[in-house]
Amino acid sequence: LDAICVVDSEGRYVFVSAAFERIFGYTPEEVIGRPMIELVHPDDRERTLQAANEIMAGQPKPHFQNRYVRKDGRVIHIMWSARWSEADRVRSAVARDVTDARATQEQQQSHLLHADRMASVGTLAAGVAHEINNPLAYVIANINYLAEEIPTFLETAAPSLSAAEHERLAELLSAMSDAREGAERVARIVRDLRTFSRMEDERRELLDVIALLESACVLVESELKNRGRLVKIFEAIPPVEANPSRLAQALLNLLLNAAQALPEGSP
Repeated sequence: LDAICVVDSEGRYVFVSAAFERIFGYTPEEVIGRPMIELVHPDDRERTLQAANEIMAGQPKPHFQNRYVRKDGRVIHIMWSARWSEADRVRSAVARDVTDARATQEQQQSHLLHADRMASVGTLAAGVAHEINNPLAYVIANINYLAEEIPTFLETAAPSLSAAEHERLAELLSAMSDAREGAERVARIVRDLRTFSRMEDERRELLDVIALLESACVLVESELKNRGRLVKIFEAIPPVEANPSRLAQALLNLLLNAAQALPEGSP
């Protein structure tokens, strides 16, 4: 599976095994006599030459990694195990293509970072939701009070109001209705944030999965709007026993992953 290479003291290939062509795309005939450094990615050439000098100075490199450019132009990651033979004045090396393994590792690291970010966001969300909830309760209570009292006041004052004043008050009532709808939407979002924030509470209860999905759809809306259209087709299902924040987080992650898999710009 690995390629075996021999490079002379001037850095030119003098031997490559059959696996070299599979990994690098070049036949042995195409590289024998060619400077090894020409195949190295330009950004990695300086440190590769430094490593080559260290090997010639008697410092083997059992796990040296750098990037190469295949014959087809694809960039690959190679792990080297190389040593210098003073008697033969050559460097012998075993090269392994670790491109896929490196990509898997980077993906795993990315997932771990994402999980950490989600945990941090959950903690922040719980605090923000708590801070918003109290003043929002005052806003909603006062809007509801106005919505109840103004129509009663208008009934009393109606005979003395002109048509223009009636029209103007109707506009104000409509604006107040919009404000109440907006405030209630904020309240729903705050409630959803509190549900989706990561809690240490391990309690389990009977949950309405559809309600959790609806909440998840609200929270993922900003991520989706520039990417795609969300179609909701729900069927009645019985309640499930689960931890609300954990199940909610799982549903949200599924929606976020689906949204982030769509390219932006063609929703």
